Amino acid sequence: MKRLLLSSILIICSVTAWCQYPHNHIQELQRVAQVTLPDTPIVRHTKRGLVYTVSYDSLIYTASGASIKQGLGDVIDNAPLDSVYKGAIKGIVRSTNGSLIYQRDITDQGLKGMEFETSSGDYHLFYRMFYFNDELVMQGMWCPSNVQRNDGRIKTFFDTFKLKIKPGDIKQGTGVIIFAAVKYALIAVLVLAAIVALIVFLNRRSKANLQ
Repeated sequence: MKRLLLSSILIICSVTAWCQYPHNHIQELQRVAQVTLPDTPIVRHTKRGLVYTVSYDSLIYTASGASIKQGLGDVIDNAPLDSVYKGAIKGIVRSTNGSLIYQRDITDQGLKGMEFETSSGDYHLFYRMFYFNDELVMQGMWCPSNVQRNDGRIKTFFDTFKLKIKPGDIKQGTGVIIFAAVKYALIAVLVLAAIVALIVFLNRRSKANLQ
Protein backbone atom coordinates (compact mmCIF):
# COMPACT_ATOMS: atom_id res chain seq x y z
CA MET A 1 0.00 0.00 0.00
CA LYS A 2 2.80 2.39 0.98
CA ARG A 3 4.75 1.52 -2.18
CA LEU A 4 1.67 2.16 -4.31
CA LEU A 5 1.04 5.51 -2.61
CA LEU A 6 4.67 6.54 -3.04
CA SER A 7 4.64 5.58 -6.71
CA SER A 8 1.46 7.60 -7.27
CA ILE A 9 2.96 10.67 -5.61
CA LEU A 10 6.13 10.41 -7.69
CA ILE A 11 4.12 10.12 -10.91
CA ILE A 12 1.95 13.12 -10.01
CA CYS A 13 4.98 15.24 -9.08
CA SER A 14 6.81 14.26 -12.25
CA VAL A 15 3.87 15.07 -14.50
CA THR A 16 3.23 18.37 -12.73
CA ALA A 17 6.84 19.46 -12.98
CA TRP A 18 7.10 18.35 -16.60
CA CYS A 19 3.95 20.15 -17.70
CA GLN A 20 5.09 23.54 -16.40
CA TYR A 21 7.36 25.69 -18.58
CA PRO A 22 10.16 27.56 -16.76
CA HIS A 23 9.10 30.88 -18.28
CA ASN A 24 5.46 30.75 -19.34
CA HIS A 25 4.68 33.30 -22.01
CA ILE A 26 1.01 33.85 -22.84
CA GLN A 27 0.73 35.03 -26.41
CA GLU A 28 -2.39 36.58 -27.89
CA LEU A 29 -3.21 35.69 -31.49
CA GLN A 30 -5.12 38.27 -33.54
CA ARG A 31 -7.23 39.18 -30.48
CA VAL A 32 -9.33 36.05 -30.95
CA ALA A 33 -7.23 33.41 -29.17
CA GLN A 34 -4.17 32.85 -27.04
CA VAL A 35 -1.56 30.15 -26.45
CA THR A 36 1.16 29.61 -23.86
CA LEU A 37 4.74 29.32 -25.12
CA PRO A 38 7.61 27.92 -23.03
CA ASP A 39 9.62 31.15 -23.24
CA THR A 40 9.60 34.64 -24.76
CA PRO A 41 9.29 34.16 -28.53
CA ILE A 42 10.98 35.72 -31.49
CA VAL A 43 8.31 37.71 -33.35
CA ARG A 44 8.20 37.80 -37.12
CA HIS A 45 5.87 40.24 -38.90
CA THR A 46 4.10 39.17 -42.08
CA LYS A 47 1.76 41.08 -44.32
CA ARG A 48 -1.33 39.62 -42.69
CA GLY A 49 -0.27 38.73 -39.19
CA LEU A 50 2.46 37.65 -36.79
CA VAL A 51 4.48 34.48 -36.28
CA TYR A 52 5.92 33.60 -32.87
CA THR A 53 8.78 31.11 -32.54
CA VAL A 54 10.54 29.57 -29.53
CA SER A 55 13.29 26.94 -29.39
CA TYR A 56 13.04 24.95 -26.15
CA ASP A 57 14.17 21.49 -25.06
CA SER A 58 15.35 20.59 -28.60
CA LEU A 59 11.87 21.37 -29.95
CA ILE A 60 10.63 24.34 -31.95
CA TYR A 61 7.31 25.89 -30.93
CA THR A 62 5.43 28.16 -33.31
CA ALA A 63 2.15 30.04 -33.11
CA SER A 64 0.65 32.38 -35.67
CA GLY A 65 -2.43 34.38 -36.49
CA ALA A 66 -3.33 35.83 -39.87
CA SER A 67 -6.23 37.82 -41.27
CA ILE A 68 -7.25 36.07 -44.47
CA LYS A 69 -10.20 38.02 -45.83
CA GLN A 70 -8.81 41.53 -45.55
CA GLY A 71 -7.79 43.08 -48.84
CA LEU A 72 -9.07 40.31 -51.12
CA GLY A 73 -11.91 42.36 -52.54
CA ASP A 74 -15.13 40.77 -53.66
CA VAL A 75 -13.77 37.54 -55.11
CA ILE A 76 -15.63 34.71 -53.41
CA ASP A 77 -14.50 31.12 -53.37
CA ASN A 78 -17.54 29.56 -51.69
CA ALA A 79 -15.37 26.87 -50.20
CA PRO A 80 -16.38 24.76 -47.20
CA LEU A 81 -14.23 25.00 -44.12
CA ASP A 82 -12.62 21.65 -44.89
CA SER A 83 -11.16 22.90 -48.17
CA VAL A 84 -9.61 25.92 -46.43
CA TYR A 85 -7.75 23.56 -44.09
CA LYS A 86 -6.68 21.28 -46.90
CA GLY A 87 -5.41 24.30 -48.81
CA ALA A 88 -3.39 25.37 -45.78
CA ILE A 89 -1.90 21.89 -45.39
CA LYS A 90 -0.95 21.86 -49.05
CA GLY A 91 0.76 25.22 -48.57
CA ILE A 92 2.82 23.93 -45.65
CA VAL A 93 3.81 20.73 -47.45
CA ARG A 94 4.89 22.68 -50.52
CA SER A 95 6.78 25.40 -48.65
CA THR A 96 8.78 22.88 -46.60
CA ASN A 97 9.28 20.32 -49.39
CA GLY A 98 7.69 17.81 -47.04
CA SER A 99 5.09 15.08 -47.16
CA LEU A 100 1.80 14.64 -45.33
CA ILE A 101 1.75 11.81 -42.79
CA TYR A 102 -1.72 12.17 -41.31
CA GLN A 103 -4.60 14.61 -40.76
CA ARG A 104 -7.81 14.55 -38.78
CA ASP A 105 -10.72 16.82 -37.95
CA ILE A 106 -10.80 18.17 -34.41
CA THR A 107 -13.16 20.21 -32.25
CA ASP A 108 -11.98 22.50 -29.47
CA GLN A 109 -14.09 24.96 -27.48
CA GLY A 110 -16.80 24.79 -30.14
CA LEU A 111 -14.36 25.40 -33.01
CA LYS A 112 -13.98 23.02 -35.92
CA GLY A 113 -10.33 22.67 -36.82
CA MET A 114 -7.77 20.29 -38.23
CA GLU A 115 -4.72 18.58 -36.82
CA PHE A 116 -2.00 17.13 -39.03
CA GLU A 117 1.58 15.90 -39.21
CA THR A 118 4.10 16.33 -42.00
CA SER A 119 7.73 15.35 -42.40
CA SER A 120 10.48 17.59 -43.73
CA GLY A 121 14.07 16.37 -43.70
CA ASP A 122 15.05 15.40 -40.16
CA TYR A 123 11.97 17.03 -38.66
CA HIS A 124 8.33 16.12 -38.16
CA LEU A 125 5.90 19.02 -38.05
CA PHE A 126 2.82 18.77 -35.85
CA TYR A 127 0.16 21.44 -36.41
CA ARG A 128 -3.33 22.43 -35.35
CA MET A 129 -5.29 25.14 -37.14
CA PHE A 130 -8.61 26.92 -36.70
CA TYR A 131 -10.20 29.29 -39.18
CA PHE A 132 -12.88 31.54 -37.66
CA ASN A 133 -13.96 35.17 -37.79
CA ASP A 134 -11.74 35.70 -40.86
CA GLU A 135 -8.64 34.69 -38.89
CA LEU A 136 -6.44 31.65 -39.39
CA VAL A 137 -4.86 30.65 -36.06
CA MET A 138 -2.17 27.97 -36.00
CA GLN A 139 -0.06 26.15 -33.43
CA GLY A 140 2.88 24.06 -34.49
CA MET A 141 5.83 22.07 -33.21
CA TRP A 142 8.91 21.10 -35.18
CA CYS A 143 10.34 17.96 -33.62
CA PRO A 144 13.13 15.47 -34.37
CA SER A 145 11.82 12.56 -36.42
CA ASN A 146 11.93 10.20 -33.41
CA VAL A 147 9.23 12.22 -31.60
CA GLN A 148 5.80 10.60 -31.96
CA ARG A 149 2.48 12.41 -32.30
CA ASN A 150 1.35 11.08 -28.89
CA ASP A 151 4.32 12.76 -27.16
CA GLY A 152 3.04 14.54 -24.06
CA ARG A 153 4.92 17.75 -24.86
CA ILE A 154 2.86 18.20 -28.01
CA LYS A 155 -0.43 17.69 -26.17
CA THR A 156 0.65 20.06 -23.40
CA PHE A 157 1.33 22.83 -25.91
CA PHE A 158 -1.83 22.26 -27.92
CA ASP A 159 -3.91 22.25 -24.74
CA THR A 160 -2.83 25.84 -23.98
CA PHE A 161 -5.04 27.11 -26.81
CA LYS A 162 -7.83 29.34 -25.46
CA LEU A 163 -10.45 31.49 -27.09
CA LYS A 164 -10.48 35.22 -26.40
CA ILE A 165 -13.99 35.76 -27.76
CA LYS A 166 -17.34 34.53 -26.57
CA PRO A 167 -18.67 31.28 -28.10
CA GLY A 168 -21.68 33.16 -29.44
CA ASP A 169 -19.38 35.44 -31.45
CA ILE A 170 -17.67 32.60 -33.32
CA LYS A 171 -18.25 32.60 -37.07
CA GLN A 172 -17.26 29.54 -39.06
CA GLY A 173 -18.63 27.96 -42.19
CA THR A 174 -18.90 28.44 -45.92
CA GLY A 175 -18.69 31.55 -48.03
CA VAL A 176 -15.01 32.15 -47.38
CA ILE A 177 -13.71 35.18 -49.27
CA ILE A 178 -10.33 34.00 -50.44
CA PHE A 179 -8.27 33.26 -53.56
CA ALA A 180 -7.10 29.65 -53.78
CA ALA A 181 -3.63 30.89 -54.72
CA VAL A 182 -3.58 33.26 -51.75
CA LYS A 183 -4.43 30.38 -49.42
CA TYR A 184 -1.27 28.55 -50.37
CA ALA A 185 0.92 31.66 -50.53
CA LEU A 186 -0.26 32.88 -47.13
CA ILE A 187 0.60 29.64 -45.37
CA ALA A 188 3.94 29.44 -47.13
CA VAL A 189 4.76 32.97 -45.92
CA LEU A 190 3.81 32.09 -42.34
CA VAL A 191 5.87 28.92 -42.30
CA LEU A 192 8.91 30.51 -43.94
CA ALA A 193 8.66 33.44 -41.52
CA ALA A 194 8.79 30.97 -38.65
CA ILE A 195 11.89 29.36 -40.16
CA VAL A 196 13.60 32.74 -40.57
CA ALA A 197 12.75 33.66 -36.99
CA LEU A 198 14.22 30.38 -35.80
CA ILE A 199 17.46 30.91 -37.75
CA VAL A 200 17.80 34.40 -36.26
CA PHE A 201 17.22 32.96 -32.79
CA LEU A 202 19.81 30.20 -33.21
CA ASN A 203 22.37 32.62 -34.61
CA ARG A 204 21.88 34.94 -31.64
CA ARG A 205 22.22 32.05 -29.21
CA SER A 206 25.39 30.79 -30.94
CA LYS A 207 26.99 34.25 -30.75
CA ALA A 208 26.04 34.56 -27.09
CA ASN A 209 27.65 31.18 -26.32
CA LEU A 210 30.89 32.24 -28.02
CA GLN A 211 31.21 35.40 -25.93
